[in-house]
Amino acid sequence: MQEIISASTLASPRIAVVLATYNRARPLEHLLRALEKQTLARESWEVIAVVDGSVDDTEAVLERWVASGRLPLQYLVQKNAGQSVARHNGILKTNAPHVIVIDDDMEVCPGFVEAHLAASQSESGDVVVVGKVVPENEFRRKPLFTAVVEHHLMLLHARLESGEQPATATAFVTQNVSFPRALYLAQGGFDPSLRLDEDRELGIRLERAGAKFVFAPKAWAIHHSDVGSYDKWANRQ
Repeated sequence: MQEIISASTLASPRIAVVLATYNRARPLEHLLRALEKQTLARESWEVIAVVDGSVDDTEAVLERWVASGRLPLQYLVQKNAGQSVARHNGILKTNAPHVIVIDDDMEVCPGFVEAHLAASQSESGDVVVVGKVVPENEFRRKPLFTAVVEHHLMLLHARLESGEQPATATAFVTQNVSFPRALYLAQGGFDPSLRLDEDRELGIRLERAGAKFVFAPKAWAIHHSDVGSYDKWANRQ
């Protein structure tokens, strides 16, 4: 794994945004622009991106952002090993006590990081935060296999927000979640053998370890899915 010079000089951030990225340079740049607009004071948080063997211009995008100094950003490059391994390496890199994990195709709201941090302190003990995922306005026009998944998640988050359903490990989808770093490490982190549903499997272990799950509607982000072809989706399954 190659370590790249960092634009972040934070010795002890309160919270870190960790993301794995693979051949999504354009969505990633869109996400970084949204992170630049965060309301939380810059000295309180950082961004750690892990490039999972991308062959597009992802590294060039990140290099420009590091050089600009517009974000407390650092990034790592690894051979393609899957997002479980990439996210784990990013979490190892930070010293922040609480970690946000998001996908690289999300568009976060300005209060996103601040809302995650507030929710993490809303209960005593270990708190796992499930942030709200908002589908694109035209998500129903996407291929059926994508639209069904997004519709299901939208209904789930509506039930969580209304209080009809409590937040549990079944809602732990790493498009938008956060958790205590120490608890994550104590439970062994993401299972590197899993390429799908590694998030819910981790969520179950965190729940069994006694973590409290809370839903944070103010920590919302729009999911700009680009699964693409049916064959690509079918292969993932």
